[in-house]
Amino acid sequence: MSLPTMHLEAVLFSSAKPISIDMLGEVFGLSTEEVQDYIETLQRELEDQNRGIRLRVSGAGVELVSAMESTDYVGHIRKREDKLSNAAMETLAVIAYKQPITKAEIEEIRGVNSVKKFRKQKDNMERLQKFIASCGVASRRKAEELIMEGKVQVNGRKVTELGVKIDPQKDKVKVNGQLLAQEKPVYYLLNKPKGVITSVSDPQGRETVLDYIKNESKRIYPIGRLDLYTEGLLLLTNDGELAQNLTHPSKGVEKTYEVRIKGRVRDEDLQVIANGVKLEDGMTSPATIVDLGFDDHNGVHEVEITIHEGRNRQVRRMFEHFGYRIHNLKRIAYAGLTLGGVKRGASRQLTIREVKALKALGTDKK
Repeated sequence: MSLPTMHLEAVLFSSAKPISIDMLGEVFGLSTEEVQDYIETLQRELEDQNRGIRLRVSGAGVELVSAMESTDYVGHIRKREDKLSNAAMETLAVIAYKQPITKAEIEEIRGVNSVKKFRKQKDNMERLQKFIASCGVASRRKAEELIMEGKVQVNGRKVTELGVKIDPQKDKVKVNGQLLAQEKPVYYLLNKPKGVITSVSDPQGRETVLDYIKNESKRIYPIGRLDLYTEGLLLLTNDGELAQNLTHPSKGVEKTYEVRIKGRVRDEDLQVIANGVKLEDGMTSPATIVDLGFDDHNGVHEVEITIHEGRNRQVRRMFEHFGYRIHNLKRIAYAGLTLGGVKRGASRQLTIREVKALKALGTDKK
């Protein structure tokens, strides 16, 4: 869940001096505005619950102090400080603070490194939509929709806002009432045949790409799409984070297609396609064209084109813009992977090295 105020309270309690807002932002992984909201929430809670401590914000930073109403009583303790050992003072402070704690934890207070401890806790936190995607329920984008639709619960509470973080080791997440557990990620490369739907299911009962992945019990889904009449290389996985990264427009993942066109294609048209074509949804980015030539025997011109975008039916529309009719369209490479050795309708799992390369590609490109 989003961080409860108890964590902020614990960090401030463990520090012998005020902590700056910048440092709190680093500890909890929050922006300055989020830290300020966090502080205000804790301030309200301490006042509403009539606690013996208050939260003070000053130029030096943020710290916990005793409530003004308790000044007289706190003063008695301070007058006797010289008669009490440090251990006794720490024990009294813990008791007054009403925080369950062991003797070992009391002894640790003196040397506690709150930044280190809470940075470790922060590292365990994960965005809710990312966790849902890692469980194979949906892509991260679809997971965001499920959250906003109110179909997700964390520890029994409905979550409808994006940006919530959870601890996968402790928090219980349900989607549509079903408790989630992270699956081991799997990665497949499929040579998709023509006439097969790029989807996990089809209401009309037509074949989908999942019909070609045998003996896989995990919920996998395609990365990107190939239209009904396009064949070739398609990746499938239950790794929502990787799928999101590879399909994000900013990544510019390379996709190479083998295009077979009825009739001869003019050189000047190929040059325009390479430079960019103005379609109804805007100008396409530059593409790499390899002219494989015209076959006089069957009247088909063959071209290889590499693009970096993922618009719907983009390659078809680029050639149809000039009046050409595509006879066959096949994706032969994607993100550095090729169809080598994978027959039409067959699939294989990716190697560890291939998966690492894809993750590096999805992470490094901006």
